[in-house]
Amino acid sequence: MALYRCNFFGRDGALGSTEEIDRGGDQDAIVVARWMLAGRSHYESFELWLGERRIHTEMRPKKAG
Repeated sequence: MALYRCNFFGRDGALGSTEEIDRGGDQDAIVVARWMLAGRSHYESFELWLGERRIHTEMRPKKAG
């Protein structure tokens, strides 16, 4: 299994925290990172890394209105 690093960023773009995700593949790790972001309202985005390779970057969806 792969060990992914997920960096969470605040509204100002500053790094807020880093978590490790231990999942079998990239898509599974992305799903977990999205779930983690959903539970951390004070963060606006995340980057998912596997070693030196950035796997995925995602911002929280903007709310309408």
